[in-house]
Amino acid sequence: MDLEVAIDHVRYDDLAAAFEKVSGHPARYIDISMEEYWETGAMASRADLPSGYNSDLKNDPAAVSIRDNFTGFWNLWRYSGGNDKKSVIKRDYKLLDEIHPNRYVAIYQR
Repeated sequence: MDLEVAIDHVRYDDLAAAFEKVSGHPARYIDISMEEYWETGAMASRADLPSGYNSDLKNDPAAVSIRDNFTGFWNLWRYSGGNDKKSVIKRDYKLLDEIHPNRYVAIYQR
């Protein structure tokens, strides 16, 4: 068995609502395009740099930019929230609950 573990699939808007509930500070998820993120976001200045140490984007066909590397990563999770049929990443939470019925409690009691 390839046991794929997780705590929960959380949609970004649910994450913002939970943050607001526990912190008392207003929060909202603003879904922007990846193009806008790479133009104005926190990593915009590094978007076209190599994603790996000693990577050479000009001479190594296997090298990828930070933009390409992280866009794939973020989209993978963006399209997995909810753990439904459309999700790219799926987990069997029923099985995980059978293996460790108190898995939520164990994490949140730390």
